[in-house]
Amino acid sequence: MQQRFTCLFIVLISLVFVSCKQQQYEVIGYTPTDLTAEGKKVYLTNNQYGVLDSTIVHQGSFKLSGKLPPGETSLYASIRISPLYLLPIILEPGYTIQAPMHEFAASGSPLNNDLKAFLLDLDSVEAHYLEALRGKNIIGTQINANGVIHLDDIDALYLAMRKGKIALSKKILEQHPNDVVGVQALLVILNEMGEQDIKSFNRITGELGSVIRNNKQVEYMAKLFNNGVRTNEGNPYTNFQGALANGEPAYFSDFIEMGKYTLVDFSADWCEPCRIQTQELIKLNEKYANYPINFVTVCVEVSNDKRIYCNPNIVPWKTIIDNNYDAINSYKVKTIPEVIIIDPNGYIVARNLRGENLKAKLNELLCNTPKTQVN
Repeated sequence: MQQRFTCLFIVLISLVFVSCKQQQYEVIGYTPTDLTAEGKKVYLTNNQYGVLDSTIVHQGSFKLSGKLPPGETSLYASIRISPLYLLPIILEPGYTIQAPMHEFAASGSPLNNDLKAFLLDLDSVEAHYLEALRGKNIIGTQINANGVIHLDDIDALYLAMRKGKIALSKKILEQHPNDVVGVQALLVILNEMGEQDIKSFNRITGELGSVIRNNKQVEYMAKLFNNGVRTNEGNPYTNFQGALANGEPAYFSDFIEMGKYTLVDFSADWCEPCRIQTQELIKLNEKYANYPINFVTVCVEVSNDKRIYCNPNIVPWKTIIDNNYDAINSYKVKTIPEVIIIDPNGYIVARNLRGENLKAKLNELLCNTPKTQVN
């Protein structure tokens, strides 16, 4: 009996040892040979758990190792050498993961290899359309005589790029329906998918495993997606809190005058396409000076290492400053500039308007007869 008990005890200890070892990760990192990162601090971080580990770059390399948080079988994280490098990585126990800081992602394990291939393919999709924006005309978009792309052309290119990224991400999601690579693919889909695709969204998320469905980032992005659905055409406008130029708090509802249309321009001083559209909006504001419509700018401030402030004096109408991203999150604004039109009863009648589409919509809403044209 004593011998059997001893054997059982040894087996249990062995299982615990193997289980602990299976949760261990190991990362070998490399930095370029120009010595810019030599001696700098390396941080391994995760959005949910914060800093998991840290070390120092020594002779162009570093090593990170540790144990995954309880309940995790793999974990998406980032390696940061501020302000030089940021590398996405999946902590996958049982492998020595390679982390070359000058590349797109880590490698050396099945999940990391698939994530790296996915990110490279995404970059290729984006590069394809960015080349078109630079005037290479590789997808048949005509650039006008002076080499400037109109906002409508930008919208068409952006829409095509979004569709390409969604198609690629859906393929990855089919291959990874319940792991952290699938999480990253779904995050791309949620960011790029239009609110009119709500049925597709429900179908995709309904077929996924618990690792993806219960991910905090997925839950947050799903909330933003639903915000976009809630602020789509035909729904009442959503209120949010921002600030006036003097820093005093203000609510969006204070800028809405019932009985009149409200043109809402999500914009920013630091955004070149926004500055182009602002000049067009100033002309339209003059054209419609005697019509029942007010213009409002929602100016998006950026707060990173260096804060970029808004200048409300650029336009002759009221400006509310989105200093905490409440506005762009409430309306799921993917890119700026974006124009939303609210009708006299407080309902959204149009979104994602720019260029000629914006001009045509204003003409449709405000002119007394269909034949009246606004030049």
